[in-house]
Amino acid sequence: MLEIIRYTSSKEPKSDLFKIREGVSAFIQSFDLNIFPGLDALKILIYQTMDAASIGQLIAKTAEMDFLMRLAGSDQIEKALQVAGVKPNGEGLMVIYGTPDQVKKGTDLALRLLNNPSRFVPLKRYSYESRQSVYEVSALLGIRKGSKKRVQSENQVQ
Repeated sequence: MLEIIRYTSSKEPKSDLFKIREGVSAFIQSFDLNIFPGLDALKILIYQTMDAASIGQLIAKTAEMDFLMRLAGSDQIEKALQVAGVKPNGEGLMVIYGTPDQVKKGTDLALRLLNNPSRFVPLKRYSYESRQSVYEVSALLGIRKGSKKRVQSENQVQ
């Protein structure tokens, strides 16, 4: 199940996110509203991240950071935070993904703790012209990491 919440961040966007993640086992990540690639692409990015997590092929240490890196189209954490991270007092989207119970708990908490929260309804189409195939780039990030592991294991065999 997936829930998306639109909100205005505080001066400390990370603290908004960490407060909601506390005690909730759902996947929860926020990002800048201006980088929203569209609902279909967002679902694909979440699927790619969860798939990578299930086989131990994340491009970051956590699924949440992996998702942000895929969304930004970067294999660098700092670059991903600059491109896709919620800015202080900025407009953000928070994705909550998991079982229905996990998502309900995370959503209820987010709606209580965030500034001006509302369930996201994509009323207009957001452009993502600089990265038209965000999910293709995202998939390549995962392939690159996977190929590094394959090269390492091939070298060990020799």
